[in-house]
Amino acid sequence: MNPASDSPPPQPRLIRKRRRKRKPGPEATLAFEQEKPTSSRSPTLLGVLAACIVLSLTSIWFWNLRQPKDPSPNQIPPPPVAGETAAGIPLSQLPVEESMLYQTPPRKIAERFAHSTDVEERLALSRFPDHSRSLLKVYPPDAQNQPARRLKSLGYFAASGTPMEVFLAYQKDGTTRMVAVTGTREGPRVDWDAYARHSSVPWNEFFAGRSPEIIARVTVRPGEFYSRNFQDRDQWICFSLDNPDLEEGFYGYLPRHSSLADRLLSTLSQQFLRFTLTLRLDQEFPQHRQAEILRLNSPSWVLPGPGFPEAEEL
Repeated sequence: MNPASDSPPPQPRLIRKRRRKRKPGPEATLAFEQEKPTSSRSPTLLGVLAACIVLSLTSIWFWNLRQPKDPSPNQIPPPPVAGETAAGIPLSQLPVEESMLYQTPPRKIAERFAHSTDVEERLALSRFPDHSRSLLKVYPPDAQNQPARRLKSLGYFAASGTPMEVFLAYQKDGTTRMVAVTGTREGPRVDWDAYARHSSVPWNEFFAGRSPEIIARVTVRPGEFYSRNFQDRDQWICFSLDNPDLEEGFYGYLPRHSSLADRLLSTLSQQFLRFTLTLRLDQEFPQHRQAEILRLNSPSWVLPGPGFPEAEEL
């Protein structure tokens, strides 16, 4: 028996056909694109742009915040409308001089005066032009024709019965001068004596003892220097006096129980105030720069008339 004949017959070989992958149709492609995850770069880029915008706006706001605001609404009354003062009082109810303060906006007069380099133009804007002309050789050079860089309003004042709008003129060297605009029959005008901080005698002559008395424009605040002829606190009260034209301040004294001492104490409240005072230097110890306050000429740097009129007695 042939063994080969007993073996099973060979099985036919199966050939599997590979299925060809069909390309997705347009519907499948669209679905695939809809399911595709969005890139993470888009929200990151938008966040960066938003942060840059916020940072820019914050920088602009902070820069505007640091800029000087001139004028400040907390310090300056609103500008008067036609026929009224800043307080809303009809001009017809005011004295002629005060109503004329608003004939032209006081700031315009102050700007013309402070920015001018022409002495004649300043004289035309002066409250007392003839008086100012006579003092041109006495006024400091920078108070004659040096223009100011800018002005800042200090508001409305009516010291010693003289209504005025006051401005601070900033000079190129950083110093300041006060521009006081008052009403006259010719309209609003500048008090040039106050602008020049004019005093009756030069400061150096006063402190040298050559002119024992002076009528001077000074700033006043409470003082605490009791020495030599003014060491008795029960008898005297001390005030610290200064003027921008001085390298250092000095001290003024009043009898403690005088009416003027009470008046100054009640108005100062630790704040600098401008006064025009008559002073007499203690010539026994001039090196201590101590002076007795004799009279109050004005509770401001603006006097009622030209020069130094009669002062208020203590």
